[in-house]
Amino acid sequence: MAGSRMFWSASIFALALFVSSTTAQVSVWGQCGGTGYTGATTCASGLVCTEQNEYYWQCLPGTASTTVGSTTSTSRTTTSSTTSASSPASTCLTVDTTSHCGQWDNITAGPYSLLLDQWGSGGASSGSDCASLTSLCGSTIAWTNTWTWTGGTGVKSFTDIMLNQGLNKQLTAIKSIPSTWTWSQSSTGTVVADVAYDLFTSATPGGSNAYEIMIWLANYNAGPISYTYGSDGSPTPVASNLSLGGHTWNLYYGSNGSNYVYSFLPTSGTITSFSADLNLFLQYLSTSQTLSSSQYLTTVQAGTEATSGSATLTTTAYSVVVN
Repeated sequence: MAGSRMFWSASIFALALFVSSTTAQVSVWGQCGGTGYTGATTCASGLVCTEQNEYYWQCLPGTASTTVGSTTSTSRTTTSSTTSASSPASTCLTVDTTSHCGQWDNITAGPYSLLLDQWGSGGASSGSDCASLTSLCGSTIAWTNTWTWTGGTGVKSFTDIMLNQGLNKQLTAIKSIPSTWTWSQSSTGTVVADVAYDLFTSATPGGSNAYEIMIWLANYNAGPISYTYGSDGSPTPVASNLSLGGHTWNLYYGSNGSNYVYSFLPTSGTITSFSADLNLFLQYLSTSQTLSSSQYLTTVQAGTEATSGSATLTTTAYSVVVN
């Protein structure tokens, strides 16, 4: 399924957002601390390094509370909400809520980027793919993705949220990758797609992809990459009924021509509310399959891999950190 997907390399952007209201203008700067963070820890004058969660501290105004409104410019639309410095976990940052439809659009928000990765759109006879951020509160982000594709049998796009922090760690050094994802999808007619996490590893930090690890939460008439297929044309799992992260999975193994691909598919159907440690999947692959624990985790993404049909994916809550 992954084909020759072209992924943007994970890069960390310094967040510099300016939020305006009728009473004040607040300058919100980037990360200043958190477990595993090694960057600058000093905030600008008037800002305080505030805990958003254990792994992400951010420079925020050092006042008890800040009320901000909506701001609009010619290039983007932003929304924000009332926040309290005494409750950093619920602090909501201003994000670009504009609808983006460009083939390689990249919108940064806190520790994440929204990527419109329409790598296979050239194989469609017609179609479009648009996405927009909804909110970012603490480390929890929300977004929507509406797409429609016709023609061709290959994947057209993988619009996703990519993590920009805590990457390029050797698998043996990773303690956990806690993640939650709550989503829904509406569609018109027959849809061929999947909703999945997509992780990549490399033999060196930031190196070329060696392994792709997909954790599917939904399969809409699609199918995983596999080296072997049954007489009916269905892919054959290399392991069945694996219990990981509170769910049961079948595991498939193959190659997309560029790297090896492991795909975990749930045996119970669609999972629209998921909460688990993604490191459990990596640990299983390194102890029971061919993934070496000396590999480095270079990419963590989550989104929908769209082939044909029309659908809207709505994510109301998503978070992930690499510890």
